[in-house]
Amino acid sequence: MRKTSAYPCETILCPHDMTPHTLYRSRGGRMRSAGILLVALLVVVGCGGGARVGARAGAEAVAVKMQRFVSAASDAADYENIWGRLPSAGQLTRSRQALNEALGAGLTQIRATGGSTDAQQFVAAYRSSSSDVITLVGHNEGSAFRFPDGSAVDLRGIGLQRGPVLALVSCNSATYANGQSVGLPTAVTLELAFDVEQRFAAKVQGLALAPTPADAQLLLVGALNEAGAQRTETFKYVAIGGGVAGGSVVGVAIWQVQ
Repeated sequence: MRKTSAYPCETILCPHDMTPHTLYRSRGGRMRSAGILLVALLVVVGCGGGARVGARAGAEAVAVKMQRFVSAASDAADYENIWGRLPSAGQLTRSRQALNEALGAGLTQIRATGGSTDAQQFVAAYRSSSSDVITLVGHNEGSAFRFPDGSAVDLRGIGLQRGPVLALVSCNSATYANGQSVGLPTAVTLELAFDVEQRFAAKVQGLALAPTPADAQLLLVGALNEAGAQRTETFKYVAIGGGVAGGSVVGVAIWQVQ
């Protein structure tokens, strides 16, 4: 089969043996792989299972449904609740700008109603969602993902609940992701996190079939690589991290700011 511009394609690292592949769709919508050459330094700590982005044996192509959420400050009180400190004028301006851009790109800011907290509102939305993939962008302190009202969700447990694949787009979120959740293997600025989320969403929405958590982890790190290449930050080394049924894939990332 020849790769043509008519079929969407994606370059990923295979979670089983960490070899690079270009995946593209045939007319039937199934992803096929063709080996490519890539000069990179990869260290595989552990491996098990495998993934095919956007494909499952015997499944028919369907539209991938997404919901996209953001937790960011629109005023000084929100900023203090999320970050634990009052912002400078410049920090608040950047937060508002990033939030407005995220809302303009289709993300939803979680705000509590009816006496619940922002965190409870998000958990309820996650549990009741009929989407295939949900993204959540914002700031976490360790495993605690912070919301504008000061409430928090424990990232170690949210993915273990019944729900869609959950992409946690926040600092070192892969450390706490499990079950249905996936995350970033490094720290990011808020602006970069929004960039990564938009690139990830575009990748997911371009798939023929809903991704598994292992698929989503590959796509999320791919979006991180692409976003980093467009900025002054430079990747020295990246390996994929994420749980896979029957085993695990473990990676380390070093993010160097120039």
